[in-house]
Amino acid sequence: MSKLSVLCLIFFFVFLFGSLFKYLSFHTNFFDLGFYNWIIYIFATDFPIKFLFVPHAHIFSLLYGFLYKFLPSPVLLITSQALAIVGAGLLVSGRWTVDGGQKPNRLQTTDYRLQTILIILYLLYFPVWYNCLFDFHFEHLFVLFCAIFYWLVIGQWSVDGGQNNRLQTTDYRLLSKTLVFLICLLCCLVKEVFALSAIMMGVYVIIRRRWLVCGSLIVVFSLLYFIFIECYAVPYFTVGKEAPAIWHNAFGYLGSNMKEVFLNLLTHPWLLITETLSDWRKLLYIIAIFGPFLFIPLLAPLELLPALPQLFISLLSHKDNFYALSSQYTAGLIVPVFVAFIKGLPRAGRLWTVVKDLDSGQSSIVSGQRFGKWSMDGRQKKIDYQPQTIEKKEGVKNGEEQV
Repeated sequence: MSKLSVLCLIFFFVFLFGSLFKYLSFHTNFFDLGFYNWIIYIFATDFPIKFLFVPHAHIFSLLYGFLYKFLPSPVLLITSQALAIVGAGLLVSGRWTVDGGQKPNRLQTTDYRLQTILIILYLLYFPVWYNCLFDFHFEHLFVLFCAIFYWLVIGQWSVDGGQNNRLQTTDYRLLSKTLVFLICLLCCLVKEVFALSAIMMGVYVIIRRRWLVCGSLIVVFSLLYFIFIECYAVPYFTVGKEAPAIWHNAFGYLGSNMKEVFLNLLTHPWLLITETLSDWRKLLYIIAIFGPFLFIPLLAPLELLPALPQLFISLLSHKDNFYALSSQYTAGLIVPVFVAFIKGLPRAGRLWTVVKDLDSGQSSIVSGQRFGKWSMDGRQKKIDYQPQTIEKKEGVKNGEEQV
């Protein structure tokens, strides 16, 4: 077992035991952990379809309900949550390969040391350990699926351009459009809001890999799924109470239904800026999300596309738990922000080189102005002394004529 795997195991057990000790010591089987434990236990013994859509569409309750037939305990939920989030870190750090690096690959990962640094940064990212340690939420499945999505689409995590690599990624020929499509569908089934993220995944596939058909199918299916769940399924199974209440508290100022909300956003795009600046906690939210990576993810905006729906929802919301740092709503940002950080590192390095060159050039200009005719390359000196040289030559010529 490699040192990197041992490091991930250590963090996995830290997250696992931290959450388990809180549950076992204080019997904190309430809030979301207790609620979902109750829902999943019901699915282990019965099939009340209504609970699939209360208060959100969590289709994976059926899977956990099946697992509860063998281990009906919140320990299963806590363990799977920590395992999924830490496992996503192994994928986005370039640890695992499909073909074991046996075939010649065009895309390569970074070297072992950089992989270690990347996985440490991932595991120390506060949304990672918060979502591992506190309660249980289905968002942890999106973290894993999103990591698999990037792993399939990009196929590389390179900081040094693949010059000093000990581990290699999958061969680009092994990437399957079908798998990418299925992963996006699984993201939709985690929670209806992630259908919006899946839409942006489809756009990302079209731009990044030029998979027009695959990306278009992802966009169309995800959009139809979101409309069906949000406009029909959730209001129907909650007797029209839960969904309108959620929209009214958080987004009621944008409209009374989904159509009005989207039309209002399309005709008033500046609302995102004004709403962000309206509350200092939203600015703190942005700093907390991008600040740990020195805002480098902003240099790779394409990789941030799947994170935009969750980010915009949090910034547009009037309900503070959407943009609170102590909430599960940061889970949808973990992988896109981290992948954008990896892709933005080379650009940050080039930008830093340009800034240093400009700074050194500015210093040279200032020095040249301070010392007059002396400059860095000596050209100013040559120009200043040229008239004196000409005068000397003319004086020599006049002297020869006089003689």
